[in-house]
This record gives sequence, structure tokens and C-alpha cells, in this order.
Amino acid sequence: MLRSLHTWPTLLAGVLVTFMAVTGSVLSLEPAVSRLASPAPVAAAESSVAELVAGVAAGFTEPQRLVQKAGGEVIVYHAGETGMAADLVDPTTGASLGAYEPSPFFLTLTELHRSLFAGEAGRIATGTGAAVMILLSVGGLLLLVKRSGSWKRLLKPSQGTFAQRLHVEAGRFALAGIVLLAVSGLFMSMTTLGLVGAPALDGFMTFAESSGGPAMAVTEMPVLKDLGLADLRELTFPAKGDPYDVFSLTTAAGTGSIDQATGELVAFTQNTPAQSLYQLAFTLHTGQDTWAYALVLGWAGLCVPVLFVSGLATWAARIRKPVRIAGNDPAARAETVILVGSEGNTTWGFARSLHAALKAEGQCVHTAAMNDLAKSYPAAKRLIVLAATYGDGDAPASACRFLARLPAFKAAPGLAGSVVGFGDRSFPAFCAYAGDVEKALKDKGLDPLLELATVDRQSTQQFAAWSRAFGQTIGIDLDVAHKAELPELSDFECVSRRDYGQAYQTPKSVLRFRAAAGTKGLPAFRAGDLIGILPAGSDVPRFYSLASSTADGYLEIAVSKQPGGLCSNQLCDLIPGDRITGFIKGNSRFNLPDGKAPLILIGAGTGVAPLVGMARGNRPQKAAYLFAGSRDPGSDLLYGEEIEALIGEGRLQRARLSFSRVPDGAYVQDALRAEAGELRRIVEKGAHIMICGGRGMADGVRDAFEDVLAPLGLTVTKLKADGRYLEDVY
Repeated sequence: MLRSLHTWPTLLAGVLVTFMAVTGSVLSLEPAVSRLASPAPVAAAESSVAELVAGVAAGFTEPQRLVQKAGGEVIVYHAGETGMAADLVDPTTGASLGAYEPSPFFLTLTELHRSLFAGEAGRIATGTGAAVMILLSVGGLLLLVKRSGSWKRLLKPSQGTFAQRLHVEAGRFALAGIVLLAVSGLFMSMTTLGLVGAPALDGFMTFAESSGGPAMAVTEMPVLKDLGLADLRELTFPAKGDPYDVFSLTTAAGTGSIDQATGELVAFTQNTPAQSLYQLAFTLHTGQDTWAYALVLGWAGLCVPVLFVSGLATWAARIRKPVRIAGNDPAARAETVILVGSEGNTTWGFARSLHAALKAEGQCVHTAAMNDLAKSYPAAKRLIVLAATYGDGDAPASACRFLARLPAFKAAPGLAGSVVGFGDRSFPAFCAYAGDVEKALKDKGLDPLLELATVDRQSTQQFAAWSRAFGQTIGIDLDVAHKAELPELSDFECVSRRDYGQAYQTPKSVLRFRAAAGTKGLPAFRAGDLIGILPAGSDVPRFYSLASSTADGYLEIAVSKQPGGLCSNQLCDLIPGDRITGFIKGNSRFNLPDGKAPLILIGAGTGVAPLVGMARGNRPQKAAYLFAGSRDPGSDLLYGEEIEALIGEGRLQRARLSFSRVPDGAYVQDALRAEAGELRRIVEKGAHIMICGGRGMADGVRDAFEDVLAPLGLTVTKLKADGRYLEDVY
């Protein structure tokens, strides 16, 4: 519902809102352009209107009106040789600075921005556009909170496609400015249309009369002497030769008349609350008081077309037709039915690979969106659901109607189901929607073919493992080698290697690479990002965490040689000069956090590598504590010497090393429990906890932290929701 309320106003009024934002951004240049074109002096704080008026009266034969613009420029309208003329004057002395010529371009653009050259109908349209902008801003913020999982995770790195990330980051950058522009613009429109109060007056018409005596010198008039220039808005001079005419005065506080004989106020009317609000809204909306503030508003406005285009791209990707499935059998006679719930169509790629593998084994297979759930599948023996999770446990776009349609579904006798969830473990609601679907299918009476399986960050290896188990269950040899669409590939040349773990027959290598000769050079990356490496003989990338950043001048990974591992065996056999082919994949959820909050870094085996890489780039002002685990200090302690050096440089506060294959050996989780008191102290200071390594180690660390955190009334789940407990596990 919330997404619909955000999407449809954008589609219906997005062009109008974007047009208003762009024209407003151009208008934001006016204060700066005016200041550069005619840099009028700034009046001193103690300057009074009396001094200004005296200078104007002395310098101009027949001054008629003084106007101070919002930016501080003072203009005098006076009788010239050929009619009415206007001069820009020094706000302190009243001396002419030259003819005042407002920009025809900005005048035209202002009218276009306010009314679209359509009078009252145009003002109604622009006011409606401002209201839509408020609705979109609030809806976008709530959607971002929902997608992030909580308000506290609102500023965490965005995830998703380029269009989704661009939409989120532009919204974060410009939200405050856009809301300010929209609210002030809506109020001004409503005031102008008479829906709220009355607009602030541009001038003041009065029928008050002067006492008729000789005119007092303006420098002696009490009202003008006491009025500071900052409060002046407009002053109309009495008609020349008419002793009964008055000065008409408009100030920041209201409007009144001044007796030219006594210099006293004849009458004064305070601004109504609506007029005061209008003045405030005008200042906030235009930025006329401060050119720098106006430019900030302009930047916020320029983000609106970025939001519009990226939002349209995201919407188009969400609604476009699913991936075409070759050889898709009719639903009525399919033995296996695959239903897909996807937000950005990535999960459809896995469905297509599974569909093709089953067809190759002679299966009759039908694949469709979860929203297209039929009332029955009479010939089906198996129902496979591949379901991504959107935001905080919600259904993705192609599955938003699935649970509502499920009660009408009639399962054939013996129909078995299996659900595979796709998500990102960094989110608290990892695969939550897939879990809801599995429960709903069990409640519907489907036999469980396999228990719920999960795929973290589109892992092809995890999906292949599930497909093998699925194949064994139905009696066929099934190994789905899903080939994801790859980004641009680069070649990297090995420059060095260090080997570990030989004593325990668990070879590990730390490999360094540089950009291969003839390539563009190293791409941008940070420690904790991933490199996808294509091993010889395979198009399926294997991902390794990076232990360096571009600033280090090399690309570094740590690899553990796995029995039968195609990629790890090839990497562990590299010698300097050999090349690999791969690509960098950002992993912003597992980079060195910004700010000064302390770090608790925990890793075992090759999982220590990216943590050491982060410590290299750490500033001494951020306290970092490393807990590293390995088997034996003499065999497979990765980065032992560098860890000592990082402590000496202040990039690590200290390190606690654990070894499991020595007398009285221990694991990292044992070290955590031993340091519980110190860890609680660090956590209370807002520490981020980062874990990298195998799933078994990560589970043990989680259990240890539950014990550590309990006296503080905290849990790992709570820290995850706050974005302070980060895992990169395999």
C-alpha cells in the first residue's frame, strides 16, 4: 500500500514536480548572479533608515519609492528625464550605484515557476505539485525506513541496483531541502489563492493625512531614526508639494504612515500571523536573504529530476515482464511447478537456470510468477517457490498477491513443496518472507519436500548445493550451475604469494595482484569488498573478500585450498606472473565504518584478511580491537607480523590471538568470553562488531556475544537491527 501511494503520484504528477524543481533550481542562481552583477555594499548594523532616506533625498530630484529586496539591495524609484526610473543605491549613504535593471530572464522564469503562465489555474497546478512533493517525500522516507529495517539503519549503505542506490542516496542528500521547498511553496500558493489568511502586502495604501505643518528633516524623524535598515521593506515618499501627504512605510513587523511634519507614526498595523508566516515562507523558499543558502536549495531541487528518473527506472524494472522461460510447459500438465517472487528480476535468473536443468533431465516444468498462482496444478508432484524478501520482511513485487490467493489454491494429493529464500544476511529480516511462505504452504497441507533453504547475496554455490539436494530427493542427478550476468571483466597479474598451513594439510595463501599490463589499472575498491574470480573452465564466479584497498596499490586476497575446489586450487597454484580474470563487486555493508566509534574485529583463518585490510586504512583516532583465530602460530597465523606493526602504528589498539591446535588451545569465541567485561565496556561506547570467516565460527561467535551482551540488556539481533553487528561469512 505504501509503495503504491509513493509510486502513483510520481507517475501522475512527476513531470510537473520535476519541472517546478528544475525551474526553482535555476531561480536559486538569481541572488548570486545579482550579487556578482551589482555588488552593493552591506549596511552597517547600526545604520538607520533616516540616513538612507536623507542620502536619497539629496541625490535624486524626485524620489518616489524605496524598496529593499530580500537580498539586501536597495532600489529607489524616481522621476527621470523620460519617465519613471530605478537606481540601485548604497544602503548606507543613499548614493546611486547605477541604473537598476532586473533580469528579464529571471522575471519570466519566476512567473513560469509560479503560475505556468496560466493565471490562477497555473497557481493551483503548482500548489498541487508542491503538495505532491510533500507526499512523495514522506512516502519515500517511510519506504526507506521499511527497506532499511529500522530508523536507526536509515543512513546505512544502500543496496540494490544502480537505479535503486541512486534513488536512495539522492533522497537522503536532498530530503530536508525538498521538504522545506515543498512546504513553503504550498503555503505560499494557498495564501495567494486566499485559502490561508492573506498574502503579505507588496506596498501599503493609506488615507491618513499629515498635520500639514512644515516638513521635518528626515534625519530628525523619530520613526526613521529608530528604524534599522534590516527592518525596512518599503518606503513611499509623500507627493512633492503636498503638505498633507504622508510617508507610507512597510517594515518586517507591519505597515503604517508617517506624518512628514512631526516624523511620528499616524497609524501602524501589525502583520497578521498569516502575513508573518508568508514572509518566513518566502525567505525559506527563495533563499533571497543569503545567496549561499539559495544555492543549497538549488542543489536540493536538482536532485528531484534524479529521483524522478531513477524512480521510473526502478518502477519499470519492477513491472517489466518476467524473464522469458524457454520451453515453458503448460501449467495443467507440468510435473514440477516453479513459482518466483522477485523484486528486481534477479531471482528470475535462478529460476531460468533451474528450469533449464530440469528440462534437460526430461522433466515437464512450468515456471511463473508467484502472483500467477493457479487454482490448482492437477498433474504437479512438486511445487518449488523461489522467493526474495523485500525490505523488512515484505513480499517482493512479483509475489505481493501470493498469500492472498493461496486460500483459493487446491493442492493435488501428494503435492510436495520446497521453498528457497533469497536475501542478504546483513538485514535483520533475512529471508523472512520466504519463511512466511513456507509456513503458509505447510498450513495448506503441502508435504515438505525439503526444509527451507536460503541463498545469501545471490550465492551461486548455495543455490547449486540446494539443487543437488533437490535432485537427490526426486531421484535425478541435478547440479544447477547458474550463470549470473557478469559486469566488465579485468585481468590481474600475481606479484607475490605467502603460504601457510602446510603442517596441517590445510594450505592457505595470501596472494597479491596488480593490474595486468595493457589494462586500465586497478578499479576502485575497499577492504571488505569482493572480487569475483572466473576459474579456468567455468563461467561461474567465485567470490573472495579483499584484504586491501585501492590506496594500498595492490589487490590482495587470502585463499584456503579446498579439496576438489576448482577456483581455490587454481589460485593456490599461482606463481608470480600468472594472471586471473575477474571483477570487483562492492560490499558496502562490510567496509570500515565511518565515525569514531570503536571496532571489534573478529575472524578466523582466511577471514582475518579483510579485517587486517581495514586496520591498514584505520585512523589512530578509532580504537580497533582484533580477535583472530588459527590453528598454530608456527604454521597458519596469517598476517602475524603485520598485526604487530599495526598495533605499533596505533591502527589497532590490541590483538588477541587464539590457536586451536596447541596445548590448552582455544577458539576466538573462547577469547571473547574471557574478555567479556572489556567487550561490554567497548560495546557501551557504540562499537561496531565485524565478523568474517566460516559459518561455524560465526555461529560460535554469536553465541558468545549473546552471553557477553546479556548483562547490558542487549542482544545480537538488536545490534544487527542497529547496523552494529556485521557479518561476512561463508
